[in-house]
Amino acid sequence: MSRPFIFYVLLMPLLIALAACNAASPAPKAGDHPPGFVLPDLSDKEVNVPGDFTGKVVVIRFWADWCPYCKDDMKDIEHLYKQYKEMGLVVLAVNVAQKKDIAEAFTKKLGITYPVLLDSTSKVAKSYGVVSLPTTFLLDRSGTLKVKFLGETNATTMQQHISSLITGGQ
Repeated sequence: MSRPFIFYVLLMPLLIALAACNAASPAPKAGDHPPGFVLPDLSDKEVNVPGDFTGKVVVIRFWADWCPYCKDDMKDIEHLYKQYKEMGLVVLAVNVAQKKDIAEAFTKKLGITYPVLLDSTSKVAKSYGVVSLPTTFLLDRSGTLKVKFLGETNATTMQQHISSLITGGQ
């Protein structure tokens, strides 16, 4: 079998499962407070969103290692994380429906230092209305969704939005 065929055979069940559940969970829109959730990180510590990050600017990035656009975007976000984390930026890389060892190996290879969370059942992705990867949500310091990026993001655009939220612009 060819690689593209195998890719689509493996990808389709995930997309169908995500799409099937989205009718009950509409995607949050700008101005909404997205649903809260608790997920384990790579060290099995439970992370509570938004509870653990009150007063912070939060980037929630849904991804998987098979996603062709996730790799470069995650490296770009790493640079922004390093630039803004001391000013209140939190980045959460939410791995969708993969095993811990796969997520860990992928992020270690990329040198990712921001937290990686494991959404092994896709429950959180579904509650956010995620139907494709990557999908990124930017929340202001009050937990309000300001921007949603579907697919690959432009590093310059992402930096502009993050900088505005960090410095108090809405």
